Amino acid sequence: MTQIDFSPVFNYIDKKLEELKEVFVTKEEFSRLQISVDSLVKRFDEHNAEIATLGHRSDRMEGWIGKAAPKVGIPYET
Repeated sequence: MTQIDFSPVFNYIDKKLEELKEVFVTKEEFSRLQISVDSLVKRFDEHNAEIATLGHRSDRMEGWIGKAAPKVGIPYET
């Protein structure tokens, strides 16, 4: 009985697996990416909250100006 040499097949499979490893990210790389995305989302949420706070503050100040303008004789239109 003759033996079949499967080493070319195994070499081909090993080569293809190495090529796939270059395409896919490792668990560590994915974890770093996930941490980066989480950090960006947190900063975005904080920024949106700050913008909302500034908007409310601006509205409140505009209301005060609207009330004070007639008392000091300055016309004020919104």
